[in-house]
This record gives sequence, C-alpha cells and structure tokens, in this order.
Amino acid sequence: MTDRASNPITVPGTDQGAGCEPSSASKVPPPHSWFTPREVAKQRRVRVEKVMTWIRSGELEAVNHASSTLAAPRWKISVESLARFDGARSSRLLVSVSSRRTRRGKGIEVKEFFR
Repeated sequence: MTDRASNPITVPGTDQGAGCEPSSASKVPPPHSWFTPREVAKQRRVRVEKVMTWIRSGELEAVNHASSTLAAPRWKISVESLARFDGARSSRLLVSVSSRRTRRGKGIEVKEFFR
C-alpha cells in the first residue's frame, strides 16, 4: 500500500507494510463469516429463542462481542461453529442399535409338536 507520494506505508512497530497478509496465528474468521442469533434463526426457520437455547446449553458455540462482560451479551456465531453444530446433529452420526437377542435360560424345556 502506498500514500500519495508513492512511499510505502509501514505499520508502526513492525517492519512489514500495511498491505501484508495477516499472520496465520490469527484464528479470527473474516467479518462476513459471523452471524447473529437472529440471522441464524432466519436461516434455520426457527425462533431466536431456540437459537439462544442452543447457545446457553452449549450445543451451538457463540462468542460474546459485547464491549463489556457486564453489558448485555451480543452473541456472534461463526460459520465453523454452525458446521460443527450441523455435524453433531446430523442423522448420519446416529449409530443403529442392533436388536438384542434374548437367551433361553438353562432348564427351559422346548416341546416339539411336529417331527
């Protein structure tokens, strides 16, 4: 990135220019990949209260973006959290329960009527 005089602009405290890529250590998704509970509810066609229940129960991971922990929470949900939520609730993860066979106890006689 350059200013009007075509001189490169550097970020204070670093040797890198402002146009450099963010470090790979930064795990924060881009702003467009965060959703509010209202947006998630609209996508899923459920009530906002249902999304808030998922957040409170821990089923759906959300981050509080409020300016203070004393303020009302401003939840944001990442795309990755939604993907994990969908994966956890997917029907393909359900293990089919095999029918349990009952064993005949010893000492029970079976009468054979036809031979």
